[in-house]
Amino acid sequence: MSSYVIDKLQPYKTHEQVMLLCSRNQLEEDESAYVQKLLKQQDMDWASFLGLILYHRVNGVVYRKLRGMNGIPWRIHFYLRAVYEEMVQRTKLHQQEIRRIDEVLYENGVRYAFMKGAVLNVLYYEKGERISGDSDLMVDVKDLDLCCQLMRDLGYRQGKLEHGVFMPATKKELFFARMNTYEIVPFLKPIDERYLAYHAVDINFRLSNEDGNEAASQMLSDVVRLEIGGAKIQTLSVERFLIFLCIHHYREATMIYKIANGEDMVLYKYMDIHMFIRKSPVDWDRLVSVCAEMNRKKEVYHTLSYTELLYPGTVDSGVFDMLGMDDVSFLHQYKGRDNSDEVYNWNMGFYERVFSMERKREAWNNIEDESKRFDRIQQELKK
Repeated sequence: MSSYVIDKLQPYKTHEQVMLLCSRNQLEEDESAYVQKLLKQQDMDWASFLGLILYHRVNGVVYRKLRGMNGIPWRIHFYLRAVYEEMVQRTKLHQQEIRRIDEVLYENGVRYAFMKGAVLNVLYYEKGERISGDSDLMVDVKDLDLCCQLMRDLGYRQGKLEHGVFMPATKKELFFARMNTYEIVPFLKPIDERYLAYHAVDINFRLSNEDGNEAASQMLSDVVRLEIGGAKIQTLSVERFLIFLCIHHYREATMIYKIANGEDMVLYKYMDIHMFIRKSPVDWDRLVSVCAEMNRKKEVYHTLSYTELLYPGTVDSGVFDMLGMDDVSFLHQYKGRDNSDEVYNWNMGFYERVFSMERKREAWNNIEDESKRFDRIQQELKK
């Protein structure tokens, strides 16, 4: 597998290869030797490397791989260590809040599941390896009002931060999110001035803007309760959790707003898929069956394909055969308008655009009007 992985990464630049290899679950002996060789090459761009791993939020995992290697400039080691140590403290505070929320929701009979980083940070990463900007919940729409009240009882309020200052949500913002999107306005609570000024909780009640409420309810019919370090947390079964990640990543990889802000291809999302598959007993037959039942094969195929291009050897080719997508042109497309079938084709190839902001410039002519329309809506909702 090692030579296969190294061969597949050749289209990437030297510093990109180091980032991709060091953000894998484990390095084989010859992969580690190959990284050591790359670190000594003249074309190893350390400034770009540092910026890239921080921007793509893989710095914690990369740091733990690199800290035992030779040839790391002292300033790179210094900054990565400082960020890593702060991420450890931040993660501890996140986990404390997640446990409080889980206990209250469970005791009150809410149908829910913690998603994404709230689960991944505890089960699949060591403290300091992965940072979360918020915690994600999926809640059955029938329990949404009860969940919101319980969150308020815990000291949370709906709104957002602007320049570090909490701004409560307007009635327009609350209504618009509930009626037009897959999530309500985030809940925030002040926690710790130094490491976690606010803990934010995103609550999803649909899988996407286009879905009805039944899709989330269907997902929540298959939950598990996991015990971690003496505490418990409720989440989806392995297969449904992975499907949710794939749906979420597909949505963001093709979403106008994310492309306009250069946030459509952030590497940590695919690192999560890689880590999850490597560390979980995925029943692929069951996953494909659920995908077919929910009509979600395209989203899963898209995310797994991108993951395999970034982390070769993660997904067996047989999985793609099982998904059975005859037309895969959607792998090279993005949406022209939210909640529509309008799409555009990328001119840049995957390897050209994945770590380049040139993709934003390419897409801008097609998405400028829609991006501006979205911004106007956001400004109007504040009034």
